[in-house]
Amino acid sequence: LTPPWVRTDERTLAMALPLAPRVRRWWLSQPTVPVLDRWARALFAGGNAFTRRARFAVNHAEVDTLMPGVEAVEMTRLFWGRRWMMVRSFIVDGAVVDAGLVGSGDRLAELCRERGVTQAFITHHHEDHSGGARHLHDAGVKVRAGRETSNLMRETLPLRWYQHAMWGQARPVPCEAVATDEVVALGDRGLEGRVLHAPGHCADQMVLHIPDRGWLFSGDAFLHERPRFFRADEDFCAQLQSLRRLGALDFAGL
Repeated sequence: LTPPWVRTDERTLAMALPLAPRVRRWWLSQPTVPVLDRWARALFAGGNAFTRRARFAVNHAEVDTLMPGVEAVEMTRLFWGRRWMMVRSFIVDGAVVDAGLVGSGDRLAELCRERGVTQAFITHHHEDHSGGARHLHDAGVKVRAGRETSNLMRETLPLRWYQHAMWGQARPVPCEAVATDEVVALGDRGLEGRVLHAPGHCADQMVLHIPDRGWLFSGDAFLHERPRFFRADEDFCAQLQSLRRLGALDFAGL
């Protein structure tokens, strides 16, 4: 998995990665600003009448069949009709992996009811992966996650203003903790997956490996072949180490 342009040690590489534009680096490095964050939360929470009329931050979700047995629920917010930062949840044989955006939580819960989904597994606590978890819980779906993730999901976590704009605030939700290397049953159709820790993107990042199907649901452990930037709270070296471990697994679909 080491790309050909890696020719030095990891710590030097982390400093030498191609830099994103200055504005993007500034955007991602901003601390929380209470007044600005409260304003953004009020403006973007739930898609109010102003944002709908202005076609600004409109919640959007659609379903795509990736392969037999796997459906991707693609979620985003539309800004004047344009998609920004799409995320996916995956419906697999009576289970759903990740809960996507809070603004599309009702739609995801509806799809899960139609498909008989009984369990959800959340790969990490970030709001673009856990946003709809409360909707799933309220619809009767058992929500499960790694131990650290489950603790974080029980709280309302602080967000930067751009996170309110792009993804929205995840609501606290009761969550059943699973341990690293634990084999979990997904739904009631005999499908099982092994939970593995893969830190780097965040400390609580977990992945779900389903060897019988050759599938690996990686959350944000793998983002792109050549990532252009990292957030200040990401650990690039840990992410490389996690990718090397995941690359040794037997899977055909990522």
